[in-house]
Amino acid sequence: MDVKDFCKTCDVCHKSKRDFAHRTRPLNPLNPLPVAQGPFKIWNIDHKDLCRKTNSGSVAVLCCMDAFSGWPILAHINSMDAETTAKTFLRKWFRSMESHIL
Repeated sequence: MDVKDFCKTCDVCHKSKRDFAHRTRPLNPLNPLPVAQGPFKIWNIDHKDLCRKTNSGSVAVLCCMDAFSGWPILAHINSMDAETTAKTFLRKWFRSMESHIL
């Protein structure tokens, strides 16, 4: 028995290897994100959970990234709800943009 035949019949090989011949449709079709036409037009926003609550009460870091330039805004937040996220993003964005707008 050569190696090729052994691998076709080996139980461990079948359980540990991916079957590349078996193709399935993805559960959700991939929709590409629109391409940013200029800086500060499209923002990617996400939360990074912290392991534990900090002494100041923060539970996560709000990560905002400009899709065109890659310019980041990071802020610690006390809650990951939508209202806190929106208020923090706008407050940080306007504070950091003061020098860039003029």
